[in-house]
Amino acid sequence: MTDSPPIWAIHGVAILGGAAVVIEGPSRQALVYQLVGREEPPNAIAVIGVGWCFVFNALSFMAVLPMLLLMRTSDLFPIERARTATDARAIRDGLAHVWGSPLMRTIATCAATMGLGSGGPVAGSNTVQVQV
Repeated sequence: MTDSPPIWAIHGVAILGGAAVVIEGPSRQALVYQLVGREEPPNAIAVIGVGWCFVFNALSFMAVLPMLLLMRTSDLFPIERARTATDARAIRDGLAHVWGSPLMRTIATCAATMGLGSGGPVAGSNTVQVQV
């Protein structure tokens, strides 16, 4: 790997990521109707219940824990880290590093723009509607 990937590789990854979203989104929405039926609200979380969704999500993460415990720490490579004076200093240094690189600045700006443009966490309060 080089310090900065060629622009065609960045575009290729973006196109593949977009294609995955285009295929996954409608497939997931169609699966919701197959799971709960058309007569039920289209939001499966409302049908199942928010509490159960958190339980299922937690259980899915529990599958990873045994694998982490089975790792042989003696086989891991040690990582030497530079110690910074404060967390604020580390954040400032990280932001200066990103801002100093035109490629990283562009990627960070695009990611922030897409995150804000999609509504982020604010969208959840407007999209979950339960019909009683």
